[in-house]
Amino acid sequence: MPKTHESNNRSDHDSDYQYYYFRDLVAAGIVKNRTDLSRKRRFEDFPDPEKSSDAMQASAPFRKSKVHAWLDRRAARRSRDAAAGVNDPEQKRRRRPRRETASIETIE
Repeated sequence: MPKTHESNNRSDHDSDYQYYYFRDLVAAGIVKNRTDLSRKRRFEDFPDPEKSSDAMQASAPFRKSKVHAWLDRRAARRSRDAAAGVNDPEQKRRRRPRRETASIETIE
């Protein structure tokens, strides 16, 4: 029988002491797999886990308040970029014209 994680018994308003484990992040749709989690930690400033000991096998939970703050920052950045037209589909179609290069005939 697989070992299951017991949720914290603290109240919902005390989210500083509630944690997400990897499987919770996947179930919530925050990450897709361990590679996605690693990529988000390296390149998108996803919060680091808070291990309770230095043992290799120790679980590595992520503090919910930090994950939620990261999601809020990411959403704010996306809405700011959308307002600025960064991800505008029309902008993707309008590409810079290619630079004309000399053909072989004109060089000779």
